[in-house]
Amino acid sequence: MVRTALTAIGMLSLIASAQAGLAQPTGGRLVAGHDANVLSTYTARDQEARFAVNIARFITQQHTGGNLLLIEPSITSTLHDYSPIVEQSLSSAGFNITVTQNTNWTAEELASFDGIFVGTIFDQPYRSVEKGALDTFLTSGGGVYLFSGMGPDREGEANALNTFLTPYGLLFDSSQGPGNGGYNGIYNTSITSDHELFDGITALRSANGQNLRFNESNFNARIIQAGLQGEGLYGVVTNIVPAPGVIALSSIGGLLVLRRKRA
Repeated sequence: MVRTALTAIGMLSLIASAQAGLAQPTGGRLVAGHDANVLSTYTARDQEARFAVNIARFITQQHTGGNLLLIEPSITSTLHDYSPIVEQSLSSAGFNITVTQNTNWTAEELASFDGIFVGTIFDQPYRSVEKGALDTFLTSGGGVYLFSGMGPDREGEANALNTFLTPYGLLFDSSQGPGNGGYNGIYNTSITSDHELFDGITALRSANGQNLRFNESNFNARIIQAGLQGEGLYGVVTNIVPAPGVIALSSIGGLLVLRRKRA
């Protein structure tokens, strides 16, 4: 009994020492958007490009200089790509961008980035970055912009994305909407929110997205912009950190990839 007690105390000391020696990650940030097309060549203009920069600044918690990974839904469809004006605006704002269709990223590889823009791959429905890698990235202080509205199967798309999104308090609604394919049929949104994501923006174009709603599992989740009928269009989750004890236990087993602490 004495040996067991000493072992337990020793383990607690080891965990405490490991925690003390590691920089604690800044809470991650998640933005969810109803439509992939907002940043596409077909849709994006100056305000949508400004929106992309605002997203980057918000999710990376940096005004400039962050490393962004842009997972491109399609390289053949101008409705599902990233517009050149979006990419140029991000670069001009001082962000280092990597644009790719590769979704095979490990948590260790993602740790070199500060923010990720990701949905599903249009040409290969509904492939995306693996949930575990994104979870580790986000809970280690990274930022994610997750978008839906790719089509053509709203239920398949919602199921693929909600596997990652739902635990953070939001989800994409797969119920029937008024638009083509049962999506929301929204093509323009007048901005009424005063959230920093919409600084300098009065309206955002889109092309038939997929509504958001609360999952009620995370009090940090908020829908910050709705449509005319109350449709959830843009949501945020802030201060995303690992569950209590995960940092300490993972540091012992070497399972957690810690991102550099922001200044």
